[in-house]
Amino acid sequence: MRRQITPGYSLPAGLLGPRQISAVPMYITDSASKRGGESMRKKHPDIRIVVFALMMAVMVIIVLDLRANEGHKQPSGSPVATGQLKASESAAAVTQHTQPNQDLTPAQDHRNEGTPQPLNSKIVTVGDSFTYGNPVGPGNSWPHWVGSHLGIPVINEGRVGQTSQDVLAHFDPDVVAQKPGRVIIFVGDGDAIQRVSEADYQNAVEAMVERARANHIIPILALPLPYPGLGQRIKAMQDWLRGYAKEGNIQTLDFAKVLFDSKGVYLKGMSNDGKYPSLQGYEAMGKYAVELLGGG
Repeated sequence: MRRQITPGYSLPAGLLGPRQISAVPMYITDSASKRGGESMRKKHPDIRIVVFALMMAVMVIIVLDLRANEGHKQPSGSPVATGQLKASESAAAVTQHTQPNQDLTPAQDHRNEGTPQPLNSKIVTVGDSFTYGNPVGPGNSWPHWVGSHLGIPVINEGRVGQTSQDVLAHFDPDVVAQKPGRVIIFVGDGDAIQRVSEADYQNAVEAMVERARANHIIPILALPLPYPGLGQRIKAMQDWLRGYAKEGNIQTLDFAKVLFDSKGVYLKGMSNDGKYPSLQGYEAMGKYAVELLGGG
């Protein structure tokens, strides 16, 4: 059995043999190593606690730093950033409708000063009997006269007895689908004859103008003509239409200038029945329209 030798203990000479003496340092070293390992194991838990505490402190600092950065800059995909983008897009849309768009052509931006230019020479005319050419027929109507003298396509979509609401109801197939550069809207007499309210008349006219502009078609408004027994109603329509056209920078045609005298009576030869223009009357209307539209 081997005795444990503690530090500072001396062995008497000759007590151990050569082999035994050579083993003493190894045993002493092993014992010291065990004692050192036990000491380290006792201290090691304290070191791990310190390292763990340091790691937690670093993590807390990182988290606080990230939260501080989020307060100054929102990620591009966050709900707040998305909401701000939508709000800016809505503001841009409102600006586009309330301010002139400098990137649009004159035909597309009706708010530009001066007369806008049509995208093409084609003209569509819509309205009631005065557009259709009653009673002489479409072949002798003022739209036909304009087309033949200007040498451009003029499509007569007038119908007898129509009101402004009737014209609006088929505005897309009659006008939009044919893609003209300009449309002449000539309504009002049918509304007055059929007792359509002023509000309905005005709403229909405004809707047609906006529909035309939305499709890059220049609207032109023709004032309703005097009609027996409807002087006040016609005059009210004319006054409103002039104001609306002036406010919206819309060209107007006032055929009454070449058909009637100052009292609202047909000039000699311009009508055969006192209600509708004669062949000569429609020719006068055509010549008048060519003078105003000839530059297109």
